[in-house]
Formats: sequence, C-alpha cells, structure tokens
Amino acid sequence: MLFVGVFFATNATEMIVKKSGKEFFIASRIDEEHVIVYNFRNCMFNDLFTFYKVSLLKDSGGIIPSNFEKLPAIILNESTSDNIGPFAVKLGGWCGGNHAYKDEKTRTARTIWTRVLVDGKVVLKDTTFVAHDINIEVKNDIYSPISTRKVNQTIEFIDKLCLERVRYRVNGGSIEVMVEHYYKNKLPVIIERYYGMQSMFREEKWMLTPNGQYDDWTPIEKVDRFIKKDYPYFNRFVEKNGNSYQATYISPKGLGERKEVKPDDVVFIGNSWTKSYHKTIGGASRERGDKDSWIGTYTWFAEPIIDANGVFAYEGVINGKQALFVNWVGEKKEIEIPLKDAGVFKHIIENPSHAKIRKTTESLYIKGDKTGSIILSR
Repeated sequence: MLFVGVFFATNATEMIVKKSGKEFFIASRIDEEHVIVYNFRNCMFNDLFTFYKVSLLKDSGGIIPSNFEKLPAIILNESTSDNIGPFAVKLGGWCGGNHAYKDEKTRTARTIWTRVLVDGKVVLKDTTFVAHDINIEVKNDIYSPISTRKVNQTIEFIDKLCLERVRYRVNGGSIEVMVEHYYKNKLPVIIERYYGMQSMFREEKWMLTPNGQYDDWTPIEKVDRFIKKDYPYFNRFVEKNGNSYQATYISPKGLGERKEVKPDDVVFIGNSWTKSYHKTIGGASRERGDKDSWIGTYTWFAEPIIDANGVFAYEGVINGKQALFVNWVGEKKEIEIPLKDAGVFKHIIENPSHAKIRKTTESLYIKGDKTGSIILSR
C-alpha cells in the first residue's frame, strides 16, 4: 500500500493519503481537470479534530504531485467556524463546535480520541498511501454550559452534556459524516437549537434548495430561511461560487427526519453570518441516557453533470455508494441528462413528485408534471 515516488498516478476511485504530524491530507482526482484536497486537523475555538480545509487544484495529466498539500489551490471550505454542531442550551448558551462559553474564553468541548483507518488499517506513523477506503473516527466531549463553577478566576464545567462520536468517510469528492450523541448530563437540559450540518463554503454567490423555497438558483443576498411545514421534503442545499459547487445533503433518518423541529420552526437558515444551516433540533429536552444521531454528505465539484435551463444534476455519495441528485423547475418537463451507464443507478432514494424515470446506456430521462427532485443510487 505504501507508494514511493515523485508523482502519484490515480484514477477516480483512488485517493492519496498523507500523514504529517497531527494532520492528514487526502487528494483525489474528481474530474479530468481537477483534484480535491482535504486537510483534517484540530481546529476551531475548541480545537476539535475535523476537516479543516477543502481545496481545489488543477490536475496534471492524471497524476498528483507528491507535494500536493503544498501547492497553490482554491480554498472551497475552511472551518474557521462550525461545519458540524453546535448546541444552544437553554439558560446556558452555546457549546461544542467553534463556540466558547459565555465568558468568550473557555472551551466548551474537546477531542479525546481520534483514529484514522486507511483500507482498514490504522495509520500511526507519518507516511503516504494510495487508498480506496478512508474512515476517520473522532470522539469529543461536549460540556454542559448550565453546570459550571469558578476556580481561581477560571470557569470549570462540572457536568458533561454528551459524548459526541463522529465518523468521516472520504470518498472522492464527498465526505460522509455520521454523528452520534450519547447524553451524559446529570441535570436535564433543553436544547433550544441544534443545527448539526452547516456550511462554511467560501465566497458563495448563488443558493439552491431542492424541495425548498429556493428551487432555482437565487443570489445569496436574497436568501433567508423557511419553515418545516412549508417544505417537509427539504433535505439539501447547494451553493455555487465563481469556480465550484458545494452540496450539503442530510439523510431523512434520525435527526434528519426533523421530528424535533416543530411545524412552524425553521429547517433552513441561509446567508446568516456568511453561513447556511440545516436545523435538526428546536426546543427538545435531553437527559442522561438519551441518544440521537444523523448522517449527511458534503460534496464538492467543479462541474456538475448539468446546470442549464432549470435543470441541475450532480453525483455524490450516500451510504458509501455512488448517488445521482437531480432537480428541475417548471411545468411538464421532459428532461434528458447525458450520463454514461445510467442503468447503474438502480435504487430510488427520493422521488416526492412521482416523476417518471427511464434509463438508457447513454442518458437518463425524467418526465415530471411540475418542479421536482429525485435521488438515485447504485
């Protein structure tokens, strides 16, 4: 598995993994012209281990230079704030993610354990690999902001809110995120807000929310928020800047089912402090022994399959399998999406408008009577 040399040749299913001290760098060719580079490290105010930077660089004839992590690249996503979390606890304030305690100087969470598996093997030493399967496992302690004491002018937490377990599965241009919370708090709390899945995509100019209010590209300055009862099937948003896209999909399972968001509460917040958010908890109680979870996929790409005439399609990953995401606007559309081997997408994940789907070896055909969305997977 160890590959020594100046350059790394890679195809669409291979990734290059480099461990350097406490950081990991992962590179993957996502199309004929671009390579995506992930940097995992401890970051944000609470120094939690997560993806810190996602960058785009030009591929060079199908090979990735051995110093790919040092090359000039376009930064797509940078965790100077939360991508995942945090919690807003009634009477206590924010905790987890990038958030300090109310004194604005005390950390509210910490990473206690990290494990990186490359093709099933734990990586301990600085090295470089060619890999097909990358899983990064993290455990974080998140402290309850309603249970503190002051010792020598320093705030100390006397109760944990929860143990947070996060697994990142890197697959080409996507990172699947699986989050579990095991609540340890001795004193019951009310979670006023938990966003879960957020976006730190840089320089966004347009927003698209399939099954949501913004069903066609909307300038970001005109994007606000919408509520659950108006858009019950909403599960993803896509951002576009001048050179790339980021899609943020949350599975309709666990917290992604949004049972703990009231009908009149918001499920999406856009253009807020340069960020956009999924909301998954609004005013729910938690006590010792409770647990919850969610699964989502971040996907980055320079070119979608199609983005024209009210039709948008891209490929991502769901549950480790290749997935196709399509949405369209307008009445009585018959859409042809050029796509080699469309027949591999055998499973319908989502089709709320009951559009008709036909597949050939060269194209995917969709016939819908109204604005709609589908998700297919292998």
